[in-house]
Amino acid sequence: MTDLTDELHLPDHDSVLDQAIPFDKVRWMLLLPDATWWPAELDACPTPERWPRVDRRTVFTIAREAGTTTGNRHLLVAALVWGTGTKAQSVHRRGKISANTSPTGLDACLDAALGVLGEEGAVQAYRALNNDQRIPYLGAAFFTKVLYFAGTASSSRSG
Repeated sequence: MTDLTDELHLPDHDSVLDQAIPFDKVRWMLLLPDATWWPAELDACPTPERWPRVDRRTVFTIAREAGTTTGNRHLLVAALVWGTGTKAQSVHRRGKISANTSPTGLDACLDAALGVLGEEGAVQAYRALNNDQRIPYLGAAFFTKVLYFAGTASSSRSG
């Protein structure tokens, strides 16, 4: 009997971690509350063509620092960058997140939701970000990326 992974041609763990998305730092920097929100790890991403490319492995590395204000901010930005790509309209839409919520408001919601993630799990963290800790313009398509990276990084730290 063949392994289901082989039968479905699923990528191996390293292939998943190597999945990379191009990004345009200049567009992002114009939309962030200030330059301190930009994770330095993104500046070290390879640039094989026109744009640098951030892979999952890098976002997981950034997520390991979540739990502090700066770490949470960097995780949010890295997850947004990884999930958005280079299209100006898509980046502009993600920029509405910080344009419509104060940095302290973003910090409070992220801190609370990531605390729920660590204490109660992903379902409750999803509920938090979808309700009491809702961040305008940060919908489920992107806050689940934040939870995915934070939750996986957190479980790799503790185990």
